[in-house]
Amino acid sequence: MIACDHYNLIRTSLVLTLFFSAWSGGAAYGETAMLECMADTSIPSTDGHAVELRLPHVILMNFRFAAVRDWAVTKATLLLHVAGGDPLRNVDIATILVAWDEKPAGSVDTRKLQFLSHKVENKPDGWISIAVEPPLVELLTAGKGTGLAIRDRSASRRHTIHSRESVQFTPYLIVEGRPR
Repeated sequence: MIACDHYNLIRTSLVLTLFFSAWSGGAAYGETAMLECMADTSIPSTDGHAVELRLPHVILMNFRFAAVRDWAVTKATLLLHVAGGDPLRNVDIATILVAWDEKPAGSVDTRKLQFLSHKVENKPDGWISIAVEPPLVELLTAGKGTGLAIRDRSASRRHTIHSRESVQFTPYLIVEGRPR
C-alpha cells in the first residue's frame, strides 16, 4: 500500500466523521491535518537526497508546520515506512532548534539535543506509528524550532527508514487539534 492510499483513506475517514457528527447534531470540536515532509536527512550523511535514512544515525525531518500554526495540538502521530532491518520498539525524538538543510546538516550538534523516548507501534505493510508529544509539535508550529530529530538506541543497529525521496513511502505527521 502506498502513502497516497493512506492519505485518501484518512481523508475519507475524516469527511465521514465530520458528516456524521454534523448530521447527528454534535459539533466537530477538532481538526486533523496531514503535514507533508519538506526535508529529511541523516547525520552523518553526504547527501540529503537518499531514498533511505539509516538508524542509529540521527534522522532530521521537517514538516509543513505552517498548516497548523497557532493550533492547540491535542495529538500528533509520526508515520514512517520501514525500508529494512529489525523491528523498532522505541525511538528517541528531539526538537531541532537551529537552522539546517538536507545537504550540510552538520550545523546540528546532536549531542546538544534533548531526546525523549517514544514507543513505536508497528502497522501493516511496513509502516510504523509514533505518538509525538503535543508540546513538541506546538513548539515547532510557533516557529521556535526547525524540525524533529529521531534516533534509535537499541542494541540492534540495522534499521532503514524510507525518506521523502522514496515518494510512495514519504514520512508524514498527522496533527489533531483546533485553532486558538
